[in-house]
Amino acid sequence: MVYRGITLVKYYAPDGVTLSEIIHFCFCSHYNKTDVEVQQELGIGRTPFYKMKKQALRYLGFYFYEIVVSQAKMKRMKPSFGVEEE
Repeated sequence: MVYRGITLVKYYAPDGVTLSEIIHFCFCSHYNKTDVEVQQELGIGRTPFYKMKKQALRYLGFYFYEIVVSQAKMKRMKPSFGVEEE
Protein backbone atom coordinates (compact mmCIF):
# COMPACT_ATOMS: atom_id res chain seq x y z
CA MET A 1 0.00 0.00 0.00
CA VAL A 2 2.87 2.36 0.72
CA TYR A 3 4.36 1.75 -2.71
CA ARG A 4 1.00 2.60 -4.24
CA GLY A 5 1.12 5.93 -2.40
CA ILE A 6 4.65 6.53 -3.70
CA THR A 7 3.46 5.78 -7.23
CA LEU A 8 0.67 8.33 -6.85
CA VAL A 9 3.22 10.91 -5.69
CA LYS A 10 5.39 10.10 -8.69
CA TYR A 11 2.67 10.62 -11.28
CA TYR A 12 0.37 13.25 -9.76
CA ALA A 13 2.48 15.58 -7.60
CA PRO A 14 4.39 18.48 -9.13
CA ASP A 15 8.01 17.36 -9.59
CA GLY A 16 6.80 13.94 -8.53
CA VAL A 17 9.68 11.87 -9.89
CA THR A 18 12.19 13.62 -7.65
CA LEU A 19 9.83 13.54 -4.67
CA SER A 20 9.19 9.81 -5.06
CA GLU A 21 12.94 9.15 -5.33
CA ILE A 22 13.52 11.07 -2.09
CA ILE A 23 10.88 9.01 -0.29
CA HIS A 24 12.23 5.77 -1.69
CA PHE A 25 15.88 6.48 -0.91
CA CYS A 26 15.22 7.83 2.59
CA PHE A 27 12.59 5.41 3.84
CA CYS A 28 11.83 2.44 1.60
CA SER A 29 15.05 1.00 0.21
CA HIS A 30 16.74 -1.95 1.89
CA TYR A 31 19.67 0.36 2.65
CA ASN A 32 18.35 3.59 4.12
CA LYS A 33 20.69 6.28 2.87
CA THR A 34 21.57 9.31 4.90
CA ASP A 35 20.24 12.68 3.85
CA VAL A 36 23.68 13.74 2.63
CA GLU A 37 23.97 10.65 0.41
CA VAL A 38 20.54 11.30 -1.12
CA GLN A 39 21.40 14.97 -1.70
CA GLN A 40 24.60 14.02 -3.49
CA GLU A 41 22.93 11.34 -5.57
CA LEU A 42 20.14 13.68 -6.70
CA GLY A 43 22.46 16.66 -7.05
CA ILE A 44 20.47 19.12 -4.97
CA GLY A 45 21.48 21.41 -2.13
CA ARG A 46 20.68 21.00 1.53
CA THR A 47 17.90 23.57 1.88
CA PRO A 48 16.00 22.53 -1.28
CA PHE A 49 16.40 18.89 -0.26
CA TYR A 50 14.74 19.39 3.12
CA LYS A 51 11.94 21.46 1.57
CA MET A 52 11.36 18.73 -1.03
CA LYS A 53 11.50 15.99 1.60
CA LYS A 54 8.85 17.77 3.65
CA GLN A 55 6.71 18.34 0.56
CA ALA A 56 7.12 14.69 -0.50
CA LEU A 57 5.93 13.43 2.88
CA ARG A 58 2.94 15.77 2.76
CA TYR A 59 1.92 14.52 -0.68
CA LEU A 60 2.47 10.90 0.37
CA GLY A 61 0.32 11.38 3.47
CA PHE A 62 -2.44 13.06 1.51
CA TYR A 63 -2.54 10.50 -1.31
CA PHE A 64 -2.19 7.61 1.09
CA TYR A 65 -5.02 8.76 3.36
CA GLU A 66 -7.39 10.11 0.72
CA ILE A 67 -6.93 7.54 -2.04
CA VAL A 68 -5.17 4.35 -0.97
CA VAL A 69 -6.88 3.87 2.40
CA SER A 70 -10.31 4.85 1.13
CA GLN A 71 -10.01 2.43 -1.81
CA ALA A 72 -8.95 -0.33 0.56
CA LYS A 73 -11.99 0.36 2.74
CA MET A 74 -14.29 0.31 -0.29
CA LYS A 75 -12.82 -2.99 -1.42
CA ARG A 76 -13.21 -4.52 2.02
CA MET A 77 -16.75 -3.29 2.63
CA LYS A 78 -18.17 -4.10 -0.80
CA PRO A 79 -21.65 -5.47 -0.16
CA SER A 80 -22.69 -8.71 -1.77
CA PHE A 81 -26.40 -8.64 -2.52
CA GLY A 82 -26.68 -12.14 -3.97
CA VAL A 83 -28.18 -10.81 -7.18
CA GLU A 84 -26.85 -12.28 -10.37
CA GLU A 85 -25.87 -9.92 -13.14
CA GLU A 86 -27.02 -10.53 -16.70
